[in-house]
Amino acid sequence: MSPLATPLVCVVSDGARLISEYGWPDHEDAVLTHAQQASAAAADLFVVREPALPGRALERVVAAIRRSIGRSSMRVLVSDRLDVALAAGANGVHLKASSFGADCVRAIAPAGFLVGRSVHGEQEAVAAAGAVDYLLFGTVLPSASKPPGHPTAGLDLYTRIADRLHPLPVIAIGGIEAQTIDRFAGAPGIAAIRWFLPDPGGEDRLVESIAHARKALAGATSDNRGDDLYP
Repeated sequence: MSPLATPLVCVVSDGARLISEYGWPDHEDAVLTHAQQASAAAADLFVVREPALPGRALERVVAAIRRSIGRSSMRVLVSDRLDVALAAGANGVHLKASSFGADCVRAIAPAGFLVGRSVHGEQEAVAAAGAVDYLLFGTVLPSASKPPGHPTAGLDLYTRIADRLHPLPVIAIGGIEAQTIDRFAGAPGIAAIRWFLPDPGGEDRLVESIAHARKALAGATSDNRGDDLYP
């Protein structure tokens, strides 16, 4: 049984984009600020996904995040770098689809350490389900974060997998934004990069985006929404 209560709102970091598109002057500071704003906005999970940062810098920023958010209920996970996650005192690790098995993590991680994994198809999701605390499934809808023509799974496949693996949380990612979130009403969780980017001028935008996501997941959606994911 997963220790995570659904529905889940997951924020994924992208410091390189904050530098290139928002003019953030420092990579580590951008990620730290992003995590602080996500915590203040009551996100459930924050995945530090920073392939451009070398190991020591990544460990430094993850440790700084853990210190700065104090007793926040937000769980901080590191993308694929188990060594960094353990050294920095993160709450868990998020494994790539091609990474080592979750059983390897369980063998050395402390009790309560979260393990998630990215998956892209139903067979892959079912195979991974027994050893993880959540799955991140995508790309569900067309996403600006992916190149044109990148394959998408669609809502029907996501719904089938989430239903089949319940109560394990299957978090949707890909194309989730203000204009599409209503289509995920009733889903066990959603994750986003671009929609959940921090505001250099303050945390209001992220607070509003996460509040919008929570209302949509709960079914408190607008009149122009599509059909609920779980009618």
